[in-house]
Amino acid sequence: WNGGTVPVSGDIIRISDDIEVTYDQDSTTEYGAIGIGYGGCLMFRTDITTKLCVTSLMVLPQGCLEVGTVAVPVTSGVTATIQINDVALDTTYDPFQYNNGLVVLDGEIRMHGQTKTVAPTRIGAEISASATSFTMASAPSNWNAGDIVLLPETRQLPHSGLLPWEPGYVGNTETVTISSVSSTTVNLSGSATYAHGGCRDRSSVITYLPHAWNLTRNVKIVSENGSGTRGHVMFTGDSLVDVRYVEFKNLGRTTAAPLNNTSGTYGNITGVGTNQFGRYACHVHHIHYMMDPTYTFRLIGCSMWNDTNPKKWGITIHNTAYGLVQNCICYNFVGSGFMTESGTEVGNVVDGLSCVKIRAGTTAGGVQLPGLNAPDVRGWGIEVGFEGYAFWTRGTGATYNGLL
Repeated sequence: WNGGTVPVSGDIIRISDDIEVTYDQDSTTEYGAIGIGYGGCLMFRTDITTKLCVTSLMVLPQGCLEVGTVAVPVTSGVTATIQINDVALDTTYDPFQYNNGLVVLDGEIRMHGQTKTVAPTRIGAEISASATSFTMASAPSNWNAGDIVLLPETRQLPHSGLLPWEPGYVGNTETVTISSVSSTTVNLSGSATYAHGGCRDRSSVITYLPHAWNLTRNVKIVSENGSGTRGHVMFTGDSLVDVRYVEFKNLGRTTAAPLNNTSGTYGNITGVGTNQFGRYACHVHHIHYMMDPTYTFRLIGCSMWNDTNPKKWGITIHNTAYGLVQNCICYNFVGSGFMTESGTEVGNVVDGLSCVKIRAGTTAGGVQLPGLNAPDVRGWGIEVGFEGYAFWTRGTGATYNGLL
């Protein structure tokens, strides 16, 4: 480091000029910002537990962030965490609010956690309320003690009751924590709150059993405080993005309320926005570089979820074509789970994507927002993605398989 001084809390760090830094700390030191570019590379150790706390992490042209690779993923039994600090936005320095998150701008990002069973997997038998274990239809791979499992709402609701899109509805979707796994039996550290039954025909014969999803990954991008100033993730420009088996938790700042964007230009700001668009949990934005002859980006085996204060959109693809989203889960978002914004997102392959507990946007008073009649801030003629749909897509020419 310059001057032989190790960075301390609040410092702004630059990694460039063909310098490679190996990160090997499990630290709570909260750095102000890290910029990686111009031949610089930040590489996490993959064989020990690491944690990096930073307000803004920028991967700039010719920079590289590596947290495991396909050849050398982060090892089973350890974790690698990037935590976005709960620090107030500085709208004087950054009026368009790109900071407070992970932004890859014309850089390269490779992340790879432990492979595990993440594709939609059915349980083996109905789960009763207060159950302390349940079975899977087949033995899951690398489900470990401490992992969080999502069990969905499965009730067949009568027409006389509240339906999921109606104000006041309380669902039975829940998460449980694993204490151990033995073959197909998943033991819990507590118990299920609700029953999760199968689909029965008019003769009460079970025809389908519900799925369960493991939300935990050993590579994580998280907000320090999901109810504070949250982080966001944006991949943009000529970036190379290969992200596999990564957990995106409590991320995103843009709400499903009508947008309120910063107006003006740098040096002549006429108004600072209170709900800036584009600050989503996982935003693939205007990527045009082909990492190989097949895909512009890869998101494989990832979980995007909130356990508090859900915001707008889980996976957002905007003006990016020929990418791959495979075996990912979006849980507990508002407006839409998966979103393609402009209709130019052709040639993408979306395979095995699940969306659970996606709700319509509401005002602070709990009133449902007007969806397609919302104010048109961006000049599209209509504003979209408020309505609580699992999948909101525009345009044609993409491939969708195995959506749940």
